[in-house]
Amino acid sequence: MKNASIGFQIIQTSRLIKNYSETSIREHSDAVFSSSEGMLLRYIYKKEDEGVVSAKMLTERFRISKATASELLSHLIRKGLIYYAPVESDGRMKRILLTQEGHKIQESLDMILSSCDETLVAGFSEEEKEELSRLLAKVRQNVKKEDQNGEENESR
Repeated sequence: MKNASIGFQIIQTSRLIKNYSETSIREHSDAVFSSSEGMLLRYIYKKEDEGVVSAKMLTERFRISKATASELLSHLIRKGLIYYAPVESDGRMKRILLTQEGHKIQESLDMILSSCDETLVAGFSEEEKEELSRLLAKVRQNVKKEDQNGEENESR
């Protein structure tokens, strides 16, 4: 029997990890939001201290439309997890920040996701963890390079 393609194995693994992490979050947290909202919340949390996080940055980073970004951010605002603050150097720009509740939830999620990560690599040696990380980074780099080539070819 022929082995499944690498791409198929990665997609299947990704789905399993997503389902596992979402189940863990539901079981161990009061947070109620979509995985897309969770990704945005985590990104804002990680980037908040580095400077301005804007809706435009989110559209570029996650490759989503302005409308989708606006909808996701509106949900997070209604849930009391983020807010907009003016940028002192540019009154037209709005900076996205986490509320106290947003910080509390994200810190809780970090602990849950850290536990999920430990489960993913249970039984792996340090060398195996490093090798897996290196190989996955190489796969991402290959796909990004191809994706960029595709974008360049389409614009010609």
